[in-house]
Amino acid sequence: MKKNLLLRRTIYGGLLSILLFFLWDPYDFFFKGNKYIGGHPLPTIIAKGMFQDFEKAYSINSQWADSTLKIPLKTLHEMGDNLFTRFGDATSQGVAFHYVLRDEGGKKYFSYVVSAATLLTKDPPVFPTIKGNNKSYFWLKENGGIEPITHKEMDVLKAAYLQQIKVKDTYPKDSVIHIKDFEHPTFSFFSGKSLKAFFTQNISGRNIQHLDLHIFNGAVHNEDVVLSSGHKDTLDVQVPILVFADNQKGTIYMDGGAFSDTQPYRNRALDVGRLCPPECNKM
Repeated sequence: MKKNLLLRRTIYGGLLSILLFFLWDPYDFFFKGNKYIGGHPLPTIIAKGMFQDFEKAYSINSQWADSTLKIPLKTLHEMGDNLFTRFGDATSQGVAFHYVLRDEGGKKYFSYVVSAATLLTKDPPVFPTIKGNNKSYFWLKENGGIEPITHKEMDVLKAAYLQQIKVKDTYPKDSVIHIKDFEHPTFSFFSGKSLKAFFTQNISGRNIQHLDLHIFNGAVHNEDVVLSSGHKDTLDVQVPILVFADNQKGTIYMDGGAFSDTQPYRNRALDVGRLCPPECNKM
């Protein structure tokens, strides 16, 4: 009797987990009260689903390739006194990933410009510059490397993204919408606190000379999109996903095991941060 009861509980528990997975909405998790403010630890199964959602929503932009962006850990120290970890446990200060397009040697692909950022509760976000250097923005190159650029140069790249990119509307119709026709995010913000935990927990015990930071494109459902026509819609919107990898073994440090209470970011991807818009003024 006890064995049968245990078996039934196991089966019901498994079915409940599957049901919750399919009903679970990343948008609700990321934007409505989650404790991981400014960056969230993701297991493999959720991250892969977000990669697929990006492909479905943005594949209409066939001339723009999904890029392979990675930065050797040692190169990060060139990015403004290690841009990714210098903000300590701050929640309103951190790093912005600005959405841009890159056209290099005839090859076109999605990319990001990375900068320091401060989110304010009432005013627009601030992007602090490195003292004595107007090239405080870092354009990520495909297959490694960074290129310092100015704010003006970044604005040109962001304008190209805004003017050229479209998304598929698959909820429920299958139409195409220009992102300039709604408030598509222009950057994603990762807090200093989440970045510190993500870096510390994944670097611990590993050879930093062999570590790369990979940046993948994912997407989350945004149920509150207001189109230029005035009506609301649900769309998948792009988000950067950060993952550590071993450049010698080819290992991606992302798994689907149970979350650790003491090291929730260990072997996890980092996402979503805060999307701006709509989360420009929420700490």
